[in-house]
Amino acid sequence: MKTDSSSAAKITKKSKNKKINRVESSLKESSHDLLLFKFKSSALIALVLFVVFRLLNSLFEGKAVAKLPFKPI
Repeated sequence: MKTDSSSAAKITKKSKNKKINRVESSLKESSHDLLLFKFKSSALIALVLFVVFRLLNSLFEGKAVAKLPFKPI
């Protein structure tokens, strides 16, 4: 009887360990995918901001956009 219960306990431990390993590997994979997506979106946002700032710089180059209320030193 003791050998049957101990072997059943070993089997459940092995199945739990396999399930934990599967979940951990799935979590690592998902984390990697999320990190890659985050990097791509950050790079795209940086590129868009760079283009917008270049466009605004070319539109307002040499134009006074504000008048200072004092004389600069």
